Amino acid sequence: MLAALEKKSRDEIESSFQISGKKGLEGTTFVATDPVTDHRYAIKLFSKTKSVAKLELEAEMQSKAAGLGVAPRVYYHSTTEKFIIMDALVETIVERGRREKWTKTPYDYQAMIYALCIRLDKAGIIQNDGNPLNLMVDKHGRLYIIDYGFAKEITPAVIKKRGPQPNINLTLWHFARHLKHYKHLGQNNLNDIVDKYLESNDYVDTALRDHGEKLLKDGMPSVADALPGGESKRQETISTPPPPKPLAMAAPPKPPAMERPERPQAPPPPNPPWKEPKPPAMERPLTPKPQPLSRAELRKWATQHRHMGINGNSKSVDIQRAMAAPPKPPAMERPERPQAPPPPNPPWKEPKPPAMERPQTPKPQPLSRAELRKWATQHRHMGINGNSKSVDIQRAMARHRHEEAAKIAMRAVGKFISSSKKNEPSKPKKKRSKATTPRRKNRKNRSIYRQFVKGDNSKEAMMARIETRRRGR
Repeated sequence: MLAALEKKSRDEIESSFQISGKKGLEGTTFVATDPVTDHRYAIKLFSKTKSVAKLELEAEMQSKAAGLGVAPRVYYHSTTEKFIIMDALVETIVERGRREKWTKTPYDYQAMIYALCIRLDKAGIIQNDGNPLNLMVDKHGRLYIIDYGFAKEITPAVIKKRGPQPNINLTLWHFARHLKHYKHLGQNNLNDIVDKYLESNDYVDTALRDHGEKLLKDGMPSVADALPGGESKRQETISTPPPPKPLAMAAPPKPPAMERPERPQAPPPPNPPWKEPKPPAMERPLTPKPQPLSRAELRKWATQHRHMGINGNSKSVDIQRAMAAPPKPPAMERPERPQAPPPPNPPWKEPKPPAMERPQTPKPQPLSRAELRKWATQHRHMGINGNSKSVDIQRAMARHRHEEAAKIAMRAVGKFISSSKKNEPSKPKKKRSKATTPRRKNRKNRSIYRQFVKGDNSKEAMMARIETRRRGR
């Protein structure tokens, strides 16, 4: 049987054997029974992504623990199909306590858990997974620790950090804390042992250890558990089934039941309004069917109703359908909405007032040759004289008028700059007189200067512009 199990593939294992317990995250356990010897094997099938190195390490750790009687015996492990074959156990300590209705963890099982942790220290292994579901018993009630997926070797660094008994510090601490989550296993003395060991690493409960070693070697007793100190206390037998229930005494025959008198039946209630029969429907008067029209009558009707898309040459069926169609109601005329008066124009759309016409200044009359000579003689500093050409004299006159206009404008601008210029801190601040030109007038003077430069530069035109500005126009 064992040789046949070693050659099986993953699919054959899953299809041939039943699952023991529940499906785990890292692996699932199947149970196989030898038909000749009735020996039960447990096949732990891991996931396909399980590392080969981790699988071999887990099998090696469990084999070391099995050598000291801590774990079930390992027969074979496959690195290709990813499974381990070992001895099968019956149930977990959680299932046994729930079935036998324990109120606390029995003293015998506390002793065996403590003794197994000490054996793990001797094997040089830390189990490192204190889940109560990893505590399983065989058919004799003997306890084992399974699942060495997180196990590792005890090194000098681990002993330096955890003391000479690392499994008391880690594995037993996990078991004691996790047993509290189960109501029927929560009460135990393992927490006190862990606390005393954490205070002093030399602490060993010899009475509990010796009692656990005795149970692991000789098997579970069929009488009450022995307590430390030589005392005994009557407890529920662990491995024996519960006593049979006493037979119930025969009950006296029951007297015949009295017949109940029949109650008079009440008349049925009247039908509610929604269940009353409906009155018969009124018959509609039959209207005589219209006689079919002849082809000539259909043509005549189609000719009169050409607006419906038919005429005298249409088919009789199309003319009859047009006659049967209901007339379309005349389209309702929509009442005309009263038009609202147009809104008044906004201020930016109002018509602009007509621009005021500027007074046209009379064009200067052309000067004679004698006047030009006279002006040239007076303005010899401009590079002309009386014998110069008339064109050169006129150009000089225009340049002279432009310079005069520029001087007038610069005077106005100079007043504006002097009035708006900030006083320097080194110079004393001068008081402004009331007669200084306001800023608005300075702006007008600057605009006058622009007009002098761009517009007519004759002296009469310039004086006329200055007068119009001064009048406030």
